[in-house]
Amino acid sequence: MPMSEDSGRPWRAGRWQREHVAAWQEWRTSTTSLYRPRLLRLTGVTNDLFRQRLLWSPTAAQIVRELATVLESCDSLRFESEAHTVPYAMWHLADRYGRVAQVLDRLWLYGHIPMRRNGVSVLEVGAGPAPALFAISDFYDDLRAWLTSIEGAPAISPVAVPHSIDRGAAWSSLLHEVSEMLMMRDPTHSVSAVPFRITYNDLAGFSVASQYQDAIREKAWMIENEFERAGEDISSEWARKFAMEEGVNVPSRYDIIVLCNFLTNTSMPTNFEAELKDLAQSLTPGGLLIVLGATRGSYPRIYGRLHEIVASTRLRLVDGLDDPIQAHEDTWTQNIVGAHLRASVAFASAAEPEQFAHVAGKLKKYAPGVVDPFVKLRFPEFRALVWKNEWESRRRG
Repeated sequence: MPMSEDSGRPWRAGRWQREHVAAWQEWRTSTTSLYRPRLLRLTGVTNDLFRQRLLWSPTAAQIVRELATVLESCDSLRFESEAHTVPYAMWHLADRYGRVAQVLDRLWLYGHIPMRRNGVSVLEVGAGPAPALFAISDFYDDLRAWLTSIEGAPAISPVAVPHSIDRGAAWSSLLHEVSEMLMMRDPTHSVSAVPFRITYNDLAGFSVASQYQDAIREKAWMIENEFERAGEDISSEWARKFAMEEGVNVPSRYDIIVLCNFLTNTSMPTNFEAELKDLAQSLTPGGLLIVLGATRGSYPRIYGRLHEIVASTRLRLVDGLDDPIQAHEDTWTQNIVGAHLRASVAFASAAEPEQFAHVAGKLKKYAPGVVDPFVKLRFPEFRALVWKNEWESRRRG
C-alpha cells in the first residue's frame, strides 16, 4: 500500500476522497468536467435513435402506442422487441443516468468510491438500457481526468468490466446501437468500458462465483487443446493453473453492483433472496451494492425486506443516504433531461399524430410536464440504499 508523502501514513482512498470533496465538487460543476458533455452526448444519441425509429422503422406506430405502456406497466413487459425497448430507453436512459451520477457524487462526499489500479468491474442487474453502466463508466473517466490536474493524486483505472443482467431479448441489439453511436461521437472513449450487449440473460439462479469458475474451466479446456494440437501433454490441474494465471474477462467479484429500479414489487426480494445474497457476497473489499428505487407505494416494504436479506451478510449500510433524493437537483441537469424528454414526445406527436392521440391522455396523467410545455416539469424523489464490503478490508488492513 502506498504511503502518504505528507504524513508517512498509509494512503487510504476514503480519507483522500473526504479531504478533496470541495475540489471534486468544483470540478464536477465546471466546464472542464466530462459530466455535462457526456450527458449531452447521451441525450443526443437517445433522441437520434428515437427519431430514426419513428421515421424509418415499420414499428414506428407501435412505438408511439407503447409510450404510455412502458410508464404504467413496465413490470409486465418482456422487452422482446424495439416497440418496448426504444420508448423505455427514451424515458429512462438519460433520467437514470443522472440519478446514478448523483448517488456517485454523494458517495464521494463520504469517501466510499472504489479506486482501483487494475480496472473497475461493474455489474448492473435488470439493466435494460444500462444507465448505471454508462453513468459509472463516465464518472470514472471524469475522475481520471480530474486527477491529472491534482499534484500527487493517485493513478486509478477506468471501468474495464461493464457487465449486465437482463432477460429482455431485445436489449442487446439496442445497447449495441447506442454504444456504437456514442463511440462515433467520441472516438476517444474506451471501447472496453462501453456495454455492447447484455452479458447474462437472467438473475434467477445466477452466481458470480459460478460464472467465474465456468470461465476458468473453459479457458483451461482451450489450453489443454492447444497443448494437444502441439503434440504435448498437460494435466488438467496445470491447465487450470495456467488459466487462472492468464486470467479471464469474468471477475470472481465486482467492485460495484447496481440494481437501478429493478426491485419493483414486494415479491421480488423474496423470489430472488438467494441471488441477492450471492450478489451481496460477491463484492471486492471496499466494493458497493447500490439499490435505487422510488419512495412511495410498495417501495418501503421492498426496502424493508431487502434490509433483512442483506443483514445476513457482512455488508455495512452506508450512512448519509437515509433521506429521499430529489432527482436532478441541479438546474442544468434538470433542464437537459427535461428538454430531451419534451423534444422526443413532441416529435412522436408530429411523426405519428393518430397514434399519439390514443395515448396523449395517459401521458398527461403520468408525465404532464413532458407533454404540456406550459406545465412545470417536476422530477420525482428517489431512494438510494448502499451497502459496502468493509469487513474484508479491515481484516486485511
